[in-house]
This record gives sequence, C-alpha cells and structure tokens, in this order.
Amino acid sequence: MSREAARALRKKPTETERALWRHLRLRQMNGFKFRRQQALGRYIVDFVCLEKKLIVEVDGGQHVASAKDMERTDWLKNQGFHVLRFWNNQVLSEIESVTKAIWEALSGKDGTPHLNPYTLYFFEGSYIRSRSRFSLFATFSLCEFCEFYL
Repeated sequence: MSREAARALRKKPTETERALWRHLRLRQMNGFKFRRQQALGRYIVDFVCLEKKLIVEVDGGQHVASAKDMERTDWLKNQGFHVLRFWNNQVLSEIESVTKAIWEALSGKDGTPHLNPYTLYFFEGSYIRSRSRFSLFATFSLCEFCEFYL
C-alpha cells in the first residue's frame, strides 16, 4: 500500500479510530509517539509506536478468522513488531481497558519474545491458552486481545 492510500485513510477515520486516537495522540501514552494509518511495507496499520515497535489494530467483524490478517500479522511480527488487536465495540464501550492494555504493552514489555509459543487471552473473566488468536474469533463473539505471555 502506498503513502497516498495511508494519507487518504487518515483523512477519513472511522468512529472507532477517532475514539482511540483521542487517547493516543500528543504523546498521552507514557510519552510515546503514535502514528495513525502508517504504511509499513505493503501494509497500512491503524496505529503504531515506532519507538516501541507496537502496533494497535482496531478490527470490525470483517476480520474474523481472516487469512489475510494472519499473513499480515505474521509479516509484522517478523519485522519485530508486537501487534495488539481490539474489536471496534471494545474501543467504543471499554476504552479504559483498551488504553490500559496499550499502556501496559508500552511500559511493561521489553519487546523480547517469550520462548513459549502459547499466548493467554482474557475472555469473560477467564484466561484461555491458545496458539492463535484467530481460532478464538470463530469460537467467541467478544474477546480481549490483550496478550499475556506465560
């Protein structure tokens, strides 16, 4: 994707992107700078903190178990980025928990991957252990995308 496409996306953000951007802009997150609709390789990410190599994606229902999203996430992870994904309704109705998860990813992680390939996902008060968040999409209608390494 080109820089022009990213610029066009910045000019017409979704309601969810506007809501999250209000919390990420102007270095409100622990002093870290975020960019929105940033071109990285052939992809455009919703939000990125280049200093911490943290990407925040806001997804609607069209992203459920998408093979393209899995390929994109794999490519971004191979480039050294950590990807956090949130559902649109999470951002709109639970913005405090979303910003807390982003804050913790910025301040609590050193960026080195854990040797255990499993990831814990928090769902309705319980932790679920899975190799892929995308398998959870098909099973659950609402899942917090906060990653906690074992």
